[in-house]
Amino acid sequence: MIKLIVTDLDGTLLDDRGELSPYTEVVFAECKRRQILIGIATARTAESCEAIAERFQPDILITEDGRTVTVQGKVVFAQARPQAKNLDSLISTLLVDCALSDKMDGIREVMKHLSIASSEIAAFGDEDNDIGMVIECGAGVAVENATQELKQIADYVCESNNDNGVARWIEQNVLRGSGTMKTKILHGGQPQDFGWQHSG
Repeated sequence: MIKLIVTDLDGTLLDDRGELSPYTEVVFAECKRRQILIGIATARTAESCEAIAERFQPDILITEDGRTVTVQGKVVFAQARPQAKNLDSLISTLLVDCALSDKMDGIREVMKHLSIASSEIAAFGDEDNDIGMVIECGAGVAVENATQELKQIADYVCESNNDNGVARWIEQNVLRGSGTMKTKILHGGQPQDFGWQHSG
């Protein structure tokens, strides 16, 4: 059973205009109602995620490709950046820093903090820096617009970021497994009447 959903932002959860659809917000709200945690894993800094995060209040924020991890508003991991004395040292430091940082490392910190197994996580991405989490999480999902390498190693390929791929996969594979739902979708992927009814 999926207990945690982790998604990249740009090119994955957000459309090409950098926007989050109302449909996705409704799906995430239903996940939270069912106590399924929502997480962001991005190369962005925490500050650059604030506007999007305010829209749906993610439980987990993994930023700078796993260098900083926040769980329910509390920083549980922060990787210190080594100081460089000159330009050559700075370049070497940045190369090593990038090689040592991975979104999956941030997810492992979350797993330890919340006692969640990798098999209970669904991860969504579009670029090669998402490979680690797509391979290691129980359900690794690439959006249709992802790199060929990511799509080849993913467990599933969902619709593109412009077609609400992440939200549609969650609706079809996570939410439908724990209740029955009624959905009417307008042209363009926006919800007109969107609701769930639990069976039993």
